[in-house]
Amino acid sequence: MSEPPTPLAVPGDCVTLTGSEAAPEFHKVPCGRHNFTVAKVKAWPNSDEKCGAEDAWYARYEEIGGPQAVTVCLIPALTDGECYDMFSSGMHPAVQKTACGGASAARVKVLTNTADKAVCGPDAGAAFAYPETNTTYCFSK
Repeated sequence: MSEPPTPLAVPGDCVTLTGSEAAPEFHKVPCGRHNFTVAKVKAWPNSDEKCGAEDAWYARYEEIGGPQAVTVCLIPALTDGECYDMFSSGMHPAVQKTACGGASAARVKVLTNTADKAVCGPDAGAAFAYPETNTTYCFSK
């Protein structure tokens, strides 16, 4: 009897997602060198199951061929005080760092030990809360 395949990823894994939208490259890496944290791994296709309460806040990586067909739901690993291009992720699998001050640039404040976008206050341009990592991202211009 053969053993089940090793899972591609499990919740809490640190991963990098590089390449392009058409040809993404997914790799497990030591935490601290990652650009995403795995939130959930779900069977593919399962369009009814969401990545989280705010489904659009999660990036996705799909592994369709091979011994398992899964969708990996990913939380971006952003750096406090850095600016990110909030419109680039549609063409690239990862949110891209950018120079602050640009039209699509937003500075992030990373709040750990809380998953409540209300802590960002009314002046935040956007706020994303991730209960899986107990992290909230507050964005401002």
